Amino acid sequence: MSLIFGKKLLKPTPPEKGNFPLDHEAVCRKFMAKYLQCLLEKNNHASECKDISKSYLKCRMDNDLMIRMDWSELGFDENTENNDESNATKSVEKKVEKKVEKNTGNKQ
Repeated sequence: MSLIFGKKLLKPTPPEKGNFPLDHEAVCRKFMAKYLQCLLEKNNHASECKDISKSYLKCRMDNDLMIRMDWSELGFDENTENNDESNATKSVEKKVEKKVEKNTGNKQ
Protein backbone atom coordinates (compact mmCIF):
# COMPACT_ATOMS: atom_id res chain seq x y z
CA MET A 1 0.00 0.00 0.00
CA SER A 2 1.34 3.42 -0.84
CA LEU A 3 0.40 6.92 0.22
CA ILE A 4 -0.38 9.71 -2.21
CA PHE A 5 -0.77 13.13 -0.61
CA GLY A 6 -1.72 11.55 2.71
CA LYS A 7 -4.36 9.20 1.27
CA LYS A 8 -4.08 5.44 1.10
CA LEU A 9 -3.94 3.96 -2.38
CA LEU A 10 -5.22 0.41 -2.52
CA LYS A 11 -3.50 -1.96 -4.89
CA PRO A 12 -6.05 -3.65 -7.20
CA THR A 13 -6.21 -7.43 -7.23
CA PRO A 14 -6.62 -9.40 -10.46
CA PRO A 15 -9.75 -11.53 -11.03
CA GLU A 16 -9.60 -15.16 -9.88
CA LYS A 17 -10.01 -16.62 -13.36
CA GLY A 18 -7.36 -14.46 -15.05
CA ASN A 19 -7.90 -11.92 -17.81
CA PHE A 20 -11.34 -11.43 -19.27
CA PRO A 21 -10.76 -9.22 -22.34
CA LEU A 22 -13.53 -7.01 -23.66
CA ASP A 23 -15.24 -8.04 -26.86
CA HIS A 24 -14.19 -4.94 -28.85
CA GLU A 25 -15.22 -6.49 -32.18
CA ALA A 26 -18.64 -7.53 -30.83
CA VAL A 27 -18.06 -11.15 -31.88
CA CYS A 28 -20.32 -12.48 -29.09
CA ARG A 29 -22.71 -9.53 -28.86
CA LYS A 30 -25.76 -11.48 -30.11
CA PHE A 31 -25.32 -14.06 -27.31
CA MET A 32 -24.91 -11.30 -24.74
CA ALA A 33 -28.04 -9.54 -26.02
CA LYS A 34 -30.04 -12.80 -25.91
CA TYR A 35 -28.91 -13.42 -22.32
CA LEU A 36 -29.78 -9.91 -21.16
CA GLN A 37 -33.19 -10.16 -22.89
CA CYS A 38 -33.81 -13.50 -21.19
CA LEU A 39 -32.95 -12.03 -17.80
CA LEU A 40 -35.36 -9.18 -18.46
CA GLU A 41 -38.16 -11.58 -19.42
CA LYS A 42 -37.49 -13.95 -16.49
CA ASN A 43 -37.25 -11.26 -13.80
CA ASN A 44 -33.49 -11.78 -13.36
CA HIS A 45 -33.79 -15.52 -12.63
CA ALA A 46 -30.40 -16.48 -14.09
CA SER A 47 -31.06 -20.21 -13.75
CA GLU A 48 -33.82 -19.92 -16.36
CA CYS A 49 -31.32 -18.43 -18.85
CA LYS A 50 -28.47 -20.82 -18.19
CA ASP A 51 -28.47 -22.38 -21.68
CA ILE A 52 -28.03 -18.93 -23.23
CA SER A 53 -25.27 -18.08 -20.78
CA LYS A 54 -23.49 -21.30 -21.76
CA SER A 55 -23.72 -20.29 -25.44
CA TYR A 56 -22.23 -16.89 -24.60
CA LEU A 57 -19.31 -18.42 -22.69
CA LYS A 58 -18.74 -20.93 -25.51
CA CYS A 59 -18.53 -18.06 -27.98
CA ARG A 60 -15.99 -16.28 -25.76
CA MET A 61 -13.87 -19.43 -25.43
CA ASP A 62 -14.07 -20.18 -29.16
CA ASN A 63 -12.87 -16.66 -29.97
CA ASP A 64 -10.06 -16.55 -27.36
CA LEU A 65 -11.86 -13.96 -25.25
CA MET A 66 -11.48 -16.17 -22.20
CA ILE A 67 -9.50 -19.23 -21.18
CA ARG A 68 -11.08 -22.54 -22.21
CA MET A 69 -12.42 -24.25 -19.09
CA ASP A 70 -14.41 -27.37 -18.26
CA TRP A 71 -18.11 -26.66 -18.09
CA SER A 72 -18.22 -28.15 -14.61
CA GLU A 73 -15.82 -25.42 -13.42
CA LEU A 74 -18.30 -22.84 -14.69
CA GLY A 75 -21.30 -24.44 -12.99
CA PHE A 76 -22.64 -26.39 -15.97
CA ASP A 77 -23.31 -30.09 -16.44
CA GLU A 78 -20.97 -31.27 -19.23
CA ASN A 79 -23.30 -34.04 -20.44
CA THR A 80 -26.36 -31.94 -21.25
CA GLU A 81 -26.78 -28.99 -23.55
CA ASN A 82 -29.69 -27.49 -21.63
CA ASN A 83 -29.16 -26.98 -17.92
CA ASP A 84 -32.37 -26.49 -15.97
CA GLU A 85 -32.81 -25.23 -12.45
CA SER A 86 -32.77 -28.74 -10.95
CA ASN A 87 -29.26 -29.38 -12.34
CA ALA A 88 -28.06 -26.09 -10.88
CA THR A 89 -29.66 -26.94 -7.55
CA LYS A 90 -28.02 -30.39 -7.49
CA SER A 91 -24.64 -28.82 -8.23
CA VAL A 92 -25.02 -26.35 -5.37
CA GLU A 93 -26.23 -29.11 -3.02
CA LYS A 94 -23.13 -31.21 -3.81
CA LYS A 95 -20.83 -28.27 -3.11
CA VAL A 96 -22.60 -27.58 0.20
CA GLU A 97 -22.35 -31.25 1.19
CA LYS A 98 -18.62 -31.27 0.43
CA LYS A 99 -18.09 -28.12 2.53
CA VAL A 100 -20.10 -29.56 5.41
CA GLU A 101 -18.11 -32.82 5.29
CA LYS A 102 -14.84 -30.89 5.18
CA ASN A 103 -15.82 -28.63 8.09
CA THR A 104 -17.19 -31.42 10.27
CA GLY A 105 -14.13 -33.56 9.53
CA ASN A 106 -11.81 -30.78 10.74
CA LYS A 107 -13.69 -30.26 14.02
CA GLN A 108 -13.68 -33.90 15.16
